[in-house]
Formats: sequence, C-alpha cells, structure tokens
Amino acid sequence: MEHSKLSEHKFKKGKFVTPWNEFASEIGRENSWYYGRLPEYLWLAFIIDYYGRETGLKKCYLIDNSRQ
Repeated sequence: MEHSKLSEHKFKKGKFVTPWNEFASEIGRENSWYYGRLPEYLWLAFIIDYYGRETGLKKCYLIDNSRQ
C-alpha cells in the first residue's frame, strides 16, 4: 500500500485532511450504524487476520475491556 501524496490531501480549516479521512467523514454522515462503525470493524478485521481467530478475539476483548 502506497502512502498518499501531499497533493492528494485537502486543506480545510487550517489542516491537511488525508484522502482516507475525507472518505471516513463522508461515511460518518450516514445514518446507518454500520457506516459509522467502519473504522472499528476494519481494525478488528486487521487484528483477527494478523493473530488468527482465537488469539485475535482475545486481544480484541482485552482492548474493549480496557476502554471501561
């Protein structure tokens, strides 16, 4: 995966916004719950893919419990 170039970023309110953040902010405006949760689901998928199902789910569980 290639890094985005500065020319692909947009300058908004004094900050550069990456193409991914631009995409994610558009999704977040949707009313459906699954669009608002996309970044969390992607991270969960990455963790489970990297560690495997059993270990990955244990790590996800530990992350969730550390938020409380």
